[in-house]
Amino acid sequence: MNRARATTALLLSLFVLLIGTLIVRTGVTYDESAYAALGPLYLQGRPGLLVREYPPLPSYLRGVALLPLNPSLPSPPAGREQEALNPNDYGQLFLFTNRASPTALLQAARLPTLAIAILLALVVWLWGNTLGGAATAG
Repeated sequence: MNRARATTALLLSLFVLLIGTLIVRTGVTYDESAYAALGPLYLQGRPGLLVREYPPLPSYLRGVALLPLNPSLPSPPAGREQEALNPNDYGQLFLFTNRASPTALLQAARLPTLAIAILLALVVWLWGNTLGGAATAG
């Protein structure tokens, strides 16, 4: 393996380590629970119950990443319709009243973002390698 490829592999490994650490060690952000709850709703064909996300691909990917945990979709509190709930309130219900642990749900919902980031980093590297050769991309 030449030096340019070794450097690229090292930088990509550090990138994956950094993002992987953030996935495991950081808490939930303000609207992250709402987006985590959108994934299973999209897979069930009910995305309009909260908010439609465009493009919908990230929601579908989050839903697929959450499938192994078999999350339950919470019922709204008595006297409130699901459509009337604030998406962030529903997301909080999804994370903290689910049969799966909130930490596991949050980490699984974050995995597609890691995969997309790695894919984009590789695409940029390949693009740079194609345009300028190994000296540019490495």
